Amino acid sequence: MYGVHRISLVDDDRLRWHNLVRHQTTRHAVGQYKVEAISQAIRQRWPATEVVPLRLNVISDANLMRPLFRRCALIVCAADGVAPRRVVSHLARRASKTAILACVLMDGAFGEIIRLRPWPGWGCLLCQRAYLASTGAMDPEPTLDSGYGTGTMHRPMTAVGSDLALVGQYAAK
Repeated sequence: MYGVHRISLVDDDRLRWHNLVRHQTTRHAVGQYKVEAISQAIRQRWPATEVVPLRLNVISDANLMRPLFRRCALIVCAADGVAPRRVVSHLARRASKTAILACVLMDGAFGEIIRLRPWPGWGCLLCQRAYLASTGAMDPEPTLDSGYGTGTMHRPMTAVGSDLALVGQYAAK
């Protein structure tokens, strides 16, 4: 919708019934790789957009992500897990690229969108989250960095599709 000409999609997961509400596709895509299903949906809606689906895991395939990040103009991470957001933050900073991290936390109670600039003084995801917590702005996952066995487990997001669409639209802007 914003006139992006080329998009590389990265995910190694398959679309399942329980996460269908989080994707802009139909029940016919259940069982397909997410990048393939979403690529098809984008091509149908915006045929002029070039979509490159990559079945990669941003964490275990970080060595393959580095050159991709260097080629990208902007990195958008829509993962709800802490680990992929941290890896994207690190790789984007190393590639000197702006990263937008968008997710829904605490069972849909919070929508978080953080823009990370690769400039001096802007910091990584952990630095930005620490800053927000220190100023009392927001810390929806305060125990995630606790020692092993002492924190709360990260749970997959359970927000409804309209909440996710709103967070996605703000992230796109």
